[in-house]
This record gives sequence, structure tokens and C-alpha cells, in this order.
Amino acid sequence: MSRSSGRPLLGGRWFGRGWVRRPWLGRRGVAALEFAMVAPLMLTLMLAGTDVVLWMRTWMQMQRSVAGVSQVITQYKNFYTSDFTSVFLPIAQATLSSGALTCNTGSMAVTGIDNSTGTPKVSWQWKSGSCAASAYTTTAAPVMPGGYVPPSGLSVIVTEMTTTQAAYVFSASIMGGAGSSTVAVYTVAMPRTGGLPTLTSGTRPSS
Repeated sequence: MSRSSGRPLLGGRWFGRGWVRRPWLGRRGVAALEFAMVAPLMLTLMLAGTDVVLWMRTWMQMQRSVAGVSQVITQYKNFYTSDFTSVFLPIAQATLSSGALTCNTGSMAVTGIDNSTGTPKVSWQWKSGSCAASAYTTTAAPVMPGGYVPPSGLSVIVTEMTTTQAAYVFSASIMGGAGSSTVAVYTVAMPRTGGLPTLTSGTRPSS
């Protein structure tokens, strides 16, 4: 308060013989300051949550897609390379929101693994493009997920799909810092016809 009048300089008001302080006068702008400090964190967490939801949605779509392709593939007794581009690939693309599987949106690989001799080996492989990724090669012994080995005398067909899920800029650091992550799914199925179907290059002859 001032020495001359005995009245407060700020934050108070005279009522009769005394004065009452108004504490809210010294807290003006505190709420705005607190919001400004918390808002970036809240926004980042919201975007990160959205990224997780989009990632899960993409993963579920790919699981459904690769399962549908695997169900159709295992019913064939023999393949032609044209079957993959005209039948199997459209099935995969029909269930994906990204549409066509290109080098920018994703890839698909189908591998036939034969264990008729007791030693698993890759008999054939088809890829949707030169950039398609696969955990198997035709020159190395296949290592199945979880160390699984097909029973002797049986064969399996492995269908793999990969795509890239881009994260929002603000939440990229929380999602790993790279700005995008690779979503990969696969199925391992036994042919319903018994032996491993053969793969022939070219177009299927018309019946």
C-alpha cells in the first residue's frame, strides 16, 4: 500500500474502513499460459493415437486380404504366372484401401515350399514387382516363422504382403522417428490338393 494514503496500490479495493484483496487480479492470463504449455503435448498425443488406429486398420485390412488370397491359391493344382496378375493380385487389391499394390503402396509375394524329401526347399516364387519383399529366396533353405518345419512329405504355400504406413509429422517421433513404418503380414497354408502346385511361366491356356 502507499505510504501517503495508506491504501493499496494494486490488487485491493476499499470497503468502509478497510480494504479487501482481489487475488484473481494477479492471476490474469494463467489459464491461457497453462493451455499454451499443455496444448502441444495434447495435440501430439491425439495425432499419435490416430496413427495407431490407422496402423491397426491397415494391419487388419492386410490380414483379411492375405487370408482371402491364400484360400484361393491353395485350391489350385497348378499355376501360371498370369494367374497371379489376373486372379490373385486383384483379390488382394480389392480389400485394401490403398488400391493397387505398387512399389509405393505395397507388395505381395507367394512362395511354394516343398518338403517331400524331408528337407524343406523353395520350389518356386512369384512377386508382384521387382521391389516386392520376401523372407524367402530360391537359393537358401527356408526358415519358417517360429521355427516351423513342414512335416516330411508335405508342402506349404506362404503368402506375404507388405505396405508402408506414413505417420503424421507431429507424431512421427513417437512412432519411431522415421516418419513411416512397414506393415507386414503373412499366411502359411497347406495345399488342399495334396502336393505342391507347379508354377509355369506364361498365360493359362484357354479350355
